[in-house]
Amino acid sequence: AVPLLVRVVYGRLISRLKAKQGKHSMDQRRRVILGYIAGWPRSAIGAFLEFVEETALLGSSLCPKRILGYLGMLEPVFAVLGVALERDAYLRLVSSAVDIVRVAQSEDGDDWKRVRQLAVKRIVTGLEKAK
Repeated sequence: AVPLLVRVVYGRLISRLKAKQGKHSMDQRRRVILGYIAGWPRSAIGAFLEFVEETALLGSSLCPKRILGYLGMLEPVFAVLGVALERDAYLRLVSSAVDIVRVAQSEDGDDWKRVRQLAVKRIVTGLEKAK
């Protein structure tokens, strides 16, 4: 069972309530929320990241747009939660990006090409941070 707070925080993290203000406001909100999460115990951060990964990638409809959203969220996760993440958490996130590249390799189209490119960027970033 996932704690209620994790679900609520995740909902706020992916919410597009003020989409009219553009990507900047969403990125800013994500960084504030992730800053809050950085204060959690490491075990709670790990549980949160597992929930995010499962929710974003193990859903019934795995489409490029959903994957791009997940990969886009990894950048502020690495940047803001950096110090709070254990090496294993980095490697788990990198592993999910590697799995995404594998799936995207078998698909055609511009969206899947963008998925592959962004996944490779996240792999590189994650490996650099995991050192």
